[in-house]
Amino acid sequence: MMSRRREQAWWLFSKELKDTTVVEERDEDQRGRPYIVTPLGARVKRVLVCGQVTQKRAEDTQVRLTVSDPLGPVYVNVFASDFNEKVMAEAAKVNVNDYIVVMGRTNVFRNSEGNLYVSVNPEFLRPADEMTRAFWNFRTAHLSIRSSTPSGRHSS
Repeated sequence: MMSRRREQAWWLFSKELKDTTVVEERDEDQRGRPYIVTPLGARVKRVLVCGQVTQKRAEDTQVRLTVSDPLGPVYVNVFASDFNEKVMAEAAKVNVNDYIVVMGRTNVFRNSEGNLYVSVNPEFLRPADEMTRAFWNFRTAHLSIRSSTPSGRHSS
C-alpha cells in the first residue's frame, strides 16, 4: 500500500498570501483544494503563519480570527467538526492580543468583482510567545529572500 505524504507547510507572510492572484485550474474530477501560486512563485496548499490575534469572532460552529504578522493580517477560519475538535478547542481559548502559530490549508474565495481572498483553515493552532514570533519572523524573511536565488525556496 502506498502512503500519501502530507503536503509541506510554507512559511509565508500575510502580504504574500494577500497578493496572490493565481489559483491552479483543476479538472472537475479532482478532489481537494487547489494550489495557489504566490507572487514569489511558491506553489502552496498548506501554510505556517505566526502573529498576534487582533480580532476574534466566535459562534457555535466556527471561530474567525484575524492574525497579524509584521506585514498585515491573515484570516483564520476554524470550523467545528469531528476532524478538528482539538483545533476548535484551542481557538476558543485564544484571546485578542495573544500570539499564536497556525498551520493549515489555504482556502480561496473569489468575489463577484474577481478579487481573490485567501484564508487559512487550521489543522494545528497553538499559543506562541515573543521568542517564537521573533524566530518565525526571522526565518520567514530568510526564506522569502532565498526565493529569489537560483537554489530556490524551501518549505518545512
